[in-house]
Amino acid sequence: MIRGLKGTTVTLTVLSLTDAKTKKEVKITRDTIDIPVLTYEITKDNFLKASLTEFSEDAGTKFNQMVRQLSGKEVRGMILDLRSNPGGYLEVSQDIASYFIPEGQTIVVEDFGNGQTNKTYRSFGYKTFENMPMVVLVDEGSASASEILAGALRDNRGISLVGKKTFGKGSVQELNDLPGGSKLKITIAKWLTPKGYSIADNGLEPDIKIDLTEEDVTAGKDPQMDKAIEVLKQAVRK
Repeated sequence: MIRGLKGTTVTLTVLSLTDAKTKKEVKITRDTIDIPVLTYEITKDNFLKASLTEFSEDAGTKFNQMVRQLSGKEVRGMILDLRSNPGGYLEVSQDIASYFIPEGQTIVVEDFGNGQTNKTYRSFGYKTFENMPMVVLVDEGSASASEILAGALRDNRGISLVGKKTFGKGSVQELNDLPGGSKLKITIAKWLTPKGYSIADNGLEPDIKIDLTEEDVTAGKDPQMDKAIEVLKQAVRK
């Protein structure tokens, strides 16, 4: 019912998760929506603010392009924004993590349980941001590959996570064909951070918890980003 011709409008009634009596109507103009995988800017403090929206097939290429374009520019610290990033390809997460984590260090472990041999994914060691002070922004929409990258950065380098608790999508599924054309998806493993924490059990708790309310968004405020900049300034001064 939401789909329709480009340029036409549809009105959605949105209910509140916390208050069943609260609802509002939102009018949307139908269009082709192209969400960029990666956006970035350098602030007046020479901080790199990079927002990664998903770990799509081309996200690694986009990240590499950003790195090349930053060549020769002064960057004192970095804020990696993984908020509302639902994840994507594990290998892409491994590839991007390799810009931050020394070669050979663990990024994530697939734990198959039942005495089976675990599979460890390690950094390729691209070195670009290995020593750069940074902060990672996460929220309840950060899932899967986002949690892998955030967990690896915190466990390996002690990088602070700012925002809200992540989704907790830390499992590996296998799709099996059944008679009659149906399929069964079975969880075969859990993802563990380098220090052995199970992402699937509880998600990742931020080191600094900061809410982002509807009122903040309406007013054009971003207290989570403000806190990340504050934490990064402290890290750069050390």
